Amino acid sequence: MDRTDMIGRFFGYLQDTFEKIAETQKEQLEAASSMMADCIRDEAEGRRLHIWGTGGHAAMIAEDALYRKGGFASVNPIVDPGLSLSHGALKTINGLFRVYGYSKAILDYRRVKSGDVLIIGMGIGVNVTTIEAALEAKARNVKVIAVTSRDLSNSVDINHPARHKSKSNLYEIADIVIDCFTPPGDAAMEIEGFAQKVAPAGNIFSLAIYECLVALTAEKLVKMGIKPKIWTNALAVGGVEANKAYMDQYYGICKNL
Repeated sequence: MDRTDMIGRFFGYLQDTFEKIAETQKEQLEAASSMMADCIRDEAEGRRLHIWGTGGHAAMIAEDALYRKGGFASVNPIVDPGLSLSHGALKTINGLFRVYGYSKAILDYRRVKSGDVLIIGMGIGVNVTTIEAALEAKARNVKVIAVTSRDLSNSVDINHPARHKSKSNLYEIADIVIDCFTPPGDAAMEIEGFAQKVAPAGNIFSLAIYECLVALTAEKLVKMGIKPKIWTNALAVGGVEANKAYMDQYYGICKNL
């Protein structure tokens, strides 16, 4: 790949980061997928697998898991309108990100309970809603898998008003941490003669990590002799009909269906 121009530099950066994740996070990916597979296996006992990007752009990780062909029907993606950019980016990032009690209300409403597994996707794992979600989950005996960036989290001033009052980082709370290696400031590319970096790419890595977990978890379930519940392409002929049983089963459980 020619890395002398912006196209080569950008896609080279993505390639390098993907390779870094594959080489350094393999143990964590395997452990997380085993935890997910065990949770799905025990679904009949009332256990549930949840995924939540705790606000702002990070919500994409849950949206990407929602009714997605090739993805798990048995996962509960938490997509909260109050923390969605489509309902007001400034309201979310400058406001509700910092409200105490909000995450607890969401976990209550989504019925996240003891024995469940919660994947939290948030590159900058410091804000109030993220830390409160992780702490509240742990208090409920819920296992937490974090997809986050240590470097990005550590770059935020310890006294920044957006931080949770505990001053904690998500990676310090979660049971399993998968580093997505989002750099401080998120943006990846430098332009000669321009002071600011451009092209934030953190969510590209977070989404890829989740889909890798889907593949690993499905593989483990098959090896257990369990057929994973996977959404069919709704745009294919018969796709909606093929999904109907899962729709009926999870409609009241997954509140975003």
